[in-house]
Amino acid sequence: MAAAFLGVQMAVFGLYMGAAFAPIHKGMPMIPKESRIDFFSRQVLTSRNIMARTP
Repeated sequence: MAAAFLGVQMAVFGLYMGAAFAPIHKGMPMIPKESRIDFFSRQVLTSRNIMARTP
């Protein structure tokens, strides 16, 4: 019974974490490896500036 509970808990937690983090990576620009771009520019182009809303 404990193994079943642990299995269900891990499955639900995995789905929850996947649902939380997967949308963050959708639509992100992909820079080809052969492109000549410095590290800072690569970090800026592929990052997201998500601002928290404060009431």
